[in-house]
Amino acid sequence: MSKEYYLKISPHNHTTRYSECSSISALDIVRYSARANLDGIIITEHDCQWSDEDIAQLRKEALKMQICSPDFMIFAGREVTAVANGKHAHALVFGYRGDIPVDMDLRELCRQVHRQNAVVILAHPGRNGKKGIEDFWEYPADGIEYYS
Repeated sequence: MSKEYYLKISPHNHTTRYSECSSISALDIVRYSARANLDGIIITEHDCQWSDEDIAQLRKEALKMQICSPDFMIFAGREVTAVANGKHAHALVFGYRGDIPVDMDLRELCRQVHRQNAVVILAHPGRNGKKGIEDFWEYPADGIEYYS
């Protein structure tokens, strides 16, 4: 019987570079994630995405400072502000290239992202006593962030 292998990747990370709610630099996220034995991270800033060049530069700096191994993975996604039932909702988007307007209808966001075979994960829908996760089943997202 073969042993299954799972990667441990933190998919929802904001940095001080683009997200006002963050108090941590990208290098520190890499440092602490590597120390925690994660295999990688995805940087998901609010309503913007790091460029491939920015990710390459971050990787180069992290390796130069020896804060992670060469096989530590660093990806970019984004946390999009959408509208669901007249209220703001957040969705993590991975693998999408192109602009996404702020306050897009969540259903339309999912359709647009899926046209590129990219992924939408509903971000923290039950956080801080807001709507429960079960209230989001009607949206065609690919998953739900259960805990943040």
